[in-house]
Amino acid sequence: MYRYILLLGFWISTIFNIQAQTSFEAIVNQGIELHDKGDYEGAIRLYKQGLNSYPESMLLYYEIALSYLAMENYQETINWSEKALKATDELQNVSIVYALLGSAYDNQERPEEALEIFNEAIAKSGDDYILYFNKGVTLQKLNDIKGAADAYLMALLLK
Repeated sequence: MYRYILLLGFWISTIFNIQAQTSFEAIVNQGIELHDKGDYEGAIRLYKQGLNSYPESMLLYYEIALSYLAMENYQETINWSEKALKATDELQNVSIVYALLGSAYDNQERPEEALEIFNEAIAKSGDDYILYFNKGVTLQKLNDIKGAADAYLMALLLK
């Protein structure tokens, strides 16, 4: 009898876990769909609602920041990217958050701050081609052609 109760408990907890995961995935997928259709504000609203249930989801913060970037609202991109980096539920690839943050600084004509972000990210999260590529773009804007070429080369070697 005890064994059946234990199995029933396991089965119920598994169902709730699957439902929670499915709900989270549904929020993300619906938000991405809205974003891809150009409804950035709708996507942001959905992601923010998702944060009520998943307040430590780095992915939701990242998606919000990405939608703000698409709207060319770089300050909000920076704000939400920084929140993403503070979230405890990390993405597998934190480099994409750093790349987004650095790009927002770069788009605000703040290349020195962008370079700081890219260098910090490379030091913290290891070698990721996207960080080197974005660093190359920033260095090229600063007319540091050798630095840009080195960064692009590193991006190619890593990819």
